[in-house]
Order: sequence, then structure tokens, then C-alpha cells
Amino acid sequence: MKRSLLKRGVRFACRTIRDTVRFARDSSRPTFAKAEPGELVRLMSPVCSTALFPHKEALLALAELTLQHRFDLLGSGWVDLACAEPAVLNFSNRRSARLLRAQVDSAYSAIDWHCDFKSGYRWSERTWHRHVRFGKVAGVDVKVPWELARMQHLPRLALAYGLNADPRYSAEFRNEVLDFAAANPPRFGVNWICAMDVGIRLSNWLVAYDLFRGFGAQFDSQFRATLTRLILEHARFVRSHLERRGNVRNNHYLAGIAGLIFASRYLPRTRETDNWLAFATGELIREVRHQFHADGGNFEGSTSYHRLSAEMVFFATAVLTGLPDPPELPAWYLERLDRIADFTRALQIPTGSVPQIGDNDSGRFLHLTPMYRKLSVAEARSWYVHLRRYEGRQDSAEFWDLNDLDHSHLLQAGEALLSPETPNNLEGLVIRNLARGCSCAPRRTHAFEIVGTPLTIEEPQGNPVTVCHLQIGSSKIIHRAFPDFGVYLFSNREFSLTIRCGGGRGTHAHHDHLAIELHHRGEVLFRDPGTFAYTPHPSLRRRYRSLAAHAVPYPLEEDSSTPVFHAAEAGYSNCLSLGQNHFLGFGHYGGDRQAYREVRIQGGTLRITDFLKTATVVESPETIPYSPGYGKLSCEWVRGGQVQTEEVAQCVY
Repeated sequence: MKRSLLKRGVRFACRTIRDTVRFARDSSRPTFAKAEPGELVRLMSPVCSTALFPHKEALLALAELTLQHRFDLLGSGWVDLACAEPAVLNFSNRRSARLLRAQVDSAYSAIDWHCDFKSGYRWSERTWHRHVRFGKVAGVDVKVPWELARMQHLPRLALAYGLNADPRYSAEFRNEVLDFAAANPPRFGVNWICAMDVGIRLSNWLVAYDLFRGFGAQFDSQFRATLTRLILEHARFVRSHLERRGNVRNNHYLAGIAGLIFASRYLPRTRETDNWLAFATGELIREVRHQFHADGGNFEGSTSYHRLSAEMVFFATAVLTGLPDPPELPAWYLERLDRIADFTRALQIPTGSVPQIGDNDSGRFLHLTPMYRKLSVAEARSWYVHLRRYEGRQDSAEFWDLNDLDHSHLLQAGEALLSPETPNNLEGLVIRNLARGCSCAPRRTHAFEIVGTPLTIEEPQGNPVTVCHLQIGSSKIIHRAFPDFGVYLFSNREFSLTIRCGGGRGTHAHHDHLAIELHHRGEVLFRDPGTFAYTPHPSLRRRYRSLAAHAVPYPLEEDSSTPVFHAAEAGYSNCLSLGQNHFLGFGHYGGDRQAYREVRIQGGTLRITDFLKTATVVESPETIPYSPGYGKLSCEWVRGGQVQTEEVAQCVY
């Protein structure tokens, strides 16, 4: 014990000394990199119009909003983020920032990159990145400036340029990149805290720039040299700040690796970029084995984080495939990628969305296909609780609402990467461009059929409680099992049932042992309530994550002292029996709270029954608005995972 404390003390002292030296260095001289010779590599050919036209209305509307500097981030609604005054930087970087600002068009309005505009809180651009503090002020969300600074709207702006070659779009891309660089010198401000966000930003810059060039846009030589330097700065930061502590790593580390692969592919080739590429290639292969189970599910216990990490893997693999001398990827790696896509395909419900299992922070790597629906502002206010006070636009004005739960683009990316067939959609064409027209291998098919276990390993015991009894017709039952992730699926033309049971429990898993999501004849009966928020609202974070918010046998409240991020440890569950028409799971919820949940399909009916071992059940289900994405609250209410037909008056938000 003493030796462990001593080691931790030594590490802390070394880290403090190292940070002190680096802070002194960065405060005394410019942190911008010196100009490097050479230009960024071009990979993209024009995306064909047949893939663009189905999204024409959305792409052009979103492009106009970008020109107006109106952004909808994490449920904010479309907010104007133009600011009158440029950022005031630390002294050592002011001259370099002025030179960058001088390249910006005079008519351009700067963006405030450092503000959580939802709360009004602003971080100083003069604060060294290791000294920035967040997550301590109630209602303030650091994810808002991070989301904006990922600049995932720029590739869509480039796709809009492909529709009409509007020079305003290419000028906006150029000005935003220069504006960001002038207001965010390397290693200063809130947008240099996480290597993950830096890696995502550089990848989006590169893809947007390459798409613009593929569509014929021209940029001046000064900007081209500046962008090369900015990518180099970003990549060097990522390499020296990868988010890994020993063997502990997750999607943050994976984003850094993907960013390094993009940077090393696009930058002029040097010994430094070759080292990055060799390192990142090996790490990507290792991380796919580490972060994705053999059944294809992601180890963090979340379907939304599965999507985020899978995007990183698919796009980074496409870049590697398109190298002049591509690495030979292991057979198991390609099979795992196929299973990653198959996991999402199997989870799709009749509406095309996927169930929210675990956290959903609406995170993306590249946001290319516009998964939006067009509403009016009045309709948006009536659909969403969090937009009731949304102002600034007329009721009849357009409101483009993002569907965070449509993961079909991921299937398109996986198909383009793993199938030799020519894609005809945005995701697939960009993937194939990055891969220089190649695919990894012929797509492999996997049965993934449920292997029936003995009908009963343990007879369910306890007080029976019928959860539901439905008529589901006589059409064939489709059944899938992903035991490593911990989800079991049953469906036919009439219904779709998702059961959460067992599997890995990462920091983004919820307390949802034996929880169900059930759709029947176009109606949602049970569903996961979502996530809504992390650090700005810790109490709501715990409520949405708790057993009480999910359709479980024992809807119990969560301890208010639990951290915002921690591995889900409220009990455990496992599958005892499984077959084509039945499921039996056991859940332990602490103390004497134990239950069996049985699913039986027989004679055209679906029956779900709980067997509770505790004679007296004290229920405390949460009644909360359904959250279909981070920061979003719909007008649909769920009580203990059960969808309510009417708004429940006693619900307190």
C-alpha cells in the first residue's frame, strides 16, 4: 500500500514538473508550428450527383444556416453564434494570430468558439489547456464548445458545394478554418483539452477540403500552406496527448488514432508522418480487438458509442486501404468489421432507428449524410420540451431536426468498405474515395443464429407478474443474440423486442439489467429513456441512467452520490435459457431483490412475465421526458421505461 502511494506521488510530482516547464515554454513563445513545405494529398474525386440529389434540400438549407453562423448543437435549436469582437490571446501568440486574421475576408463575422452559449458561460482563450477547468459549475456544459469546434458541418458544406458550386461555401470553409486557428492557438483554450476533439477536427478539415477540391473549388496558395501547417500542429498535439492511461483506453484513444491516420495520409510524407502511420496502424488493429467484442458489439455498453467508434474504425480503415502500399489487414480484423456492421443492422427497429442502450451523447466522427427532417419552428416547439422557450425565428420558419438514432449511414459505410459492389450513397462514395476505389475484401456473411440452450437451466421462481401479453401474428420469428455485448432480439412483421441482459458493462452503460424495448404494430410500448445530459445536470444524469428509468423488474432509484461517469455496477444479469421462441434471464439488483424475466412466443402471442423473489415489491419508477439525443427532451413521457399515452402531471423536470 505504501509503495503504491509512493509511486502515485512520484508520478504526480513528475507530471507537475513537466507541466510547469511546458507551460513556461508555451507562455514565452508562439505555439504555432513553423511552415512546412509541400501540400496536402488529394484523394477525392467528385461525388456523383445521383448520391447528392436525394439530400439536395437538406444540404442547401444546412449550408445557408452555416453561412449565417447558426448552429443546432446538442439540442440548442438553431442559434446565431456570430460575435463582434475577436478573441484576445496570450501575448506570445498575438502576432501569429493577427497574420492569420489578416487572411480572413473582411465581410466575414467571427464565431465565438469558447462559449457554452446554452448557459452563457465562457472559457478564456488565454488559459493553457492543462489549466482549463470544467464540470464544476451547475448547468454549464463543456461539450457545447467542443461540439462546435469539431467542425463537422464543414464536410456537409463541401457536399452542398457539389450541388451548385456556390463560391460562398468554399469561402466560408476557408474563413472558418482561419477564424478558428486565429482564436485557438495550439495548446490554449477549451478546444485543446482533449486529443479526441483535435483528431476529429483535423479529420473533418481534411475531408471537407478534399471534397471541395474534388468538386473543383480553388484555394489560394497562402491558405493551402496555412492549412498544411494547421494539420501538422493538430497531429503533433494528438500524438503527444493520446488519451490512454496504462491499459485504460476507450473511444477517446480511438479518435486520436484515427486522426493520426488521416493526418499521416494527407500530409506531405516525412519520417515523422511515416512513424505516425506505422504506430497508428498497429494501434487501430489492436483497438478493434480490444474495443469490439467478437459478436461485433462495442465494449462500452452503448449502441450510440458503438456507432461513434465504428465510424472511426471504418473511415480510418478506408484510408489505410487506399495507401499506395496498403498494410495487410488480418482476416479476423475484416471479419470483426463485418460483425460491427451486422450488430447495427440487427438492432434496427421497423422505423429504421436503433434502440438507445446505454449513453447517447450524439457523438459522431464524420457527419456526412444529413439525417434531418424538416419541421416548422412551431412544430419543433410542440414536439420538444427543451425548445418551449426557443426564440429568434418565426413559427412558420423551417427547423431542421436531427435524427440521432438513425444509424443507416453506418451500414452504408460498412458496405462500401467490405463489399466490391459500387456504392451509390454519400457515405459509401466518400469511403470508396478514401480507399482509392478499393474495398477491403468480399463481404463475408455470418449466420449469427441463436444456438438453443436447454429449455430450462433453472426454473423461474417467485411471484409471477405479467409485463405484457400481445398478439403478434403467425409470420416467421427472427431471433438474434449478441451475448458479449448483452442484447437479445426477437421480431417479426408485428413486433420488435430488444432485451438487455449480461454482457460487458463499460462507463457508458446504464443500470438496465433485463430492460426491454418493445415496438408493436407501429406503437412503442417500452423504451429506454435516453441520456439527456452529463456534467451540467448530475442529478438528471443519474435519473436517466438509473434502474428506475428503465423497463426492469425492480425500478429502483440510483444513489445520488454515484459519479457522473462510472462503470454500471447496480447488480448483474445473465441469460439462463434461449431458443427460437423463448428467453429466460436472471437479474440481481442488490440485497434480496432478484428476479427472472421470461419471454415466450407461442400460438401467435408474445408473453413477457417477471418472477419476483421478494414478496413485497417497493417500486419507484421514474417519470421523465423521453430524450432522443443529447440535450433533447421530447414531449413523449416514459415511466419506468413504459411509454405514457398522456403527459404525467406529477413529473418534475
